[in-house]
Amino acid sequence: MLQFKPVLCGAWLTTIAAMGGWGVGNGGDEIRLMFANAKEHASYITLRLQDRSLPLSLEPNLRQWILDHHVDLAADIAKSPHDWTLTEEQTCAWTQLTPAATIQLSYPTCHANIGGFDEIAQLLVHESVHHLGIENEAFADGVALAVYDAWQQGATDWVSVTTVGAPPSRYQHSAVWTGSEMVIFGGQNASGTPESDGFRYDPVKDSWAPIAGLGAPPRYGHQAIWTGTQMIVWGGYVAKPNLDGINDVKVWQNSGAIWDLASDSWQTLPTPYGPAELADMVTDNRMVQTMVWTGSEIIVFGGAPINGHLSGGIYNPSTHSWRELPADGAPGRIGGHSAVWAGDRMIVWGGLDLGRNQTSTGASLASGVWTPLPTTGAPSQRDAHTAVWTGTQMIVFGGFDTAAEPSGTGGLYDLQSNSWKGLRTEAVPARLEHAAVWTGSEMLIFGGKAKHFGTYLYNAVSAFNPANMTWRVIDSASAPSARRLQSAVWTGSQMIVFGGAVTGGSTVSSGAVFYP
Repeated sequence: MLQFKPVLCGAWLTTIAAMGGWGVGNGGDEIRLMFANAKEHASYITLRLQDRSLPLSLEPNLRQWILDHHVDLAADIAKSPHDWTLTEEQTCAWTQLTPAATIQLSYPTCHANIGGFDEIAQLLVHESVHHLGIENEAFADGVALAVYDAWQQGATDWVSVTTVGAPPSRYQHSAVWTGSEMVIFGGQNASGTPESDGFRYDPVKDSWAPIAGLGAPPRYGHQAIWTGTQMIVWGGYVAKPNLDGINDVKVWQNSGAIWDLASDSWQTLPTPYGPAELADMVTDNRMVQTMVWTGSEIIVFGGAPINGHLSGGIYNPSTHSWRELPADGAPGRIGGHSAVWAGDRMIVWGGLDLGRNQTSTGASLASGVWTPLPTTGAPSQRDAHTAVWTGTQMIVFGGFDTAAEPSGTGGLYDLQSNSWKGLRTEAVPARLEHAAVWTGSEMLIFGGKAKHFGTYLYNAVSAFNPANMTWRVIDSASAPSARRLQSAVWTGSQMIVFGGAVTGGSTVSSGAVFYP
């Protein structure tokens, strides 16, 4: 276990003399910024402690106190302000025995004696123990050490999602985040049958509830977006009888549906044009079409042309109507490409062209005009990769390369400079059928398989920071089982993973919440 230095924390004071009022927000000094970041970090790891997070050897009174108070302790850590002084004191920090009291900090003492981010996080837990009425220094030390040791051992990175009321096992389903709940829909079960059911998960209550099933279309491998009030589902595969009368064939659906949160009901989306089924398939594990939400409309793109039209279109939920995609300059894609919404345009990259060849090209669609992306520095040709939008850049990772093997490379496309930067790492193995989310500062990669025909699956989280072009890998003992074709959503502070296929072809109905 890590140990506190004796100068880090002083005894509780009944009164505090007036100190200097400059704080973390008043400058860019490294030590003060570390305290600000450690405050959020310490609150997160304290909040997600469970009984299994704490070692069996922990003193019973400490263990029970932590389990009884960790939610209040986490809230106090988040609320307690920091007040810095330039006066050198005997200890780095001191505070009062009142909830959310100000933590007084001596800048010279902290700067000279703090051993790093870990010690800061422990210190803040220690001080908030005092805020909850505990004056005993040794007890506060014990709580802080137990909390941080649990995090170091990987027992707080992941928290399992309840299985009570959870959806039956599935993979290639969709998931959206509503702002307070994750909504799971569709997918393929272990027998290969498309599902048409949906479920809502509340991470605060750790509870599941079904959504309406009447009118929901059965399908898997589809896409879904959240508009703010509705979930719009588009595309996906269904199983249809083959002419041989024995084996079913997988058929992509050029159709969709809308689930309304307020009424808990479904309505069918009109089909843009042409037949409801696209006969020109790719494979059952690659999306034929992509969908993005602009803030007011959805743009569906990809698939073989239908009656001379680009497959897909632009749908307006307020008018319940479609209009055609601009055709001039549009990249021909039948599937396996990625698409992101970049604030004022859709950016499409990679995938299979109309001749089923992998590509390393793309284009953006803004104000009805297609503009080719540069090719200099772009990632190698591929399909079935992932892409996330950071606010300024599109990050591409993984997928099938030209040898039909997964790629461990990618690239960053910067919209402002209209240029690519390569992304290659030895730390993160090549993969496909993984999930990727953007946290606001990092791209998180979870799951996936190692080879096209291989069986090795991953469950470590790989986090990429584009600001400094670095990766970190979180290989936690508490991570969910390795899997592929699972769903993942970002809530604003955590990634929720659910379902997927595991080694041997079985599907799972388990999920977990990851805290970066």
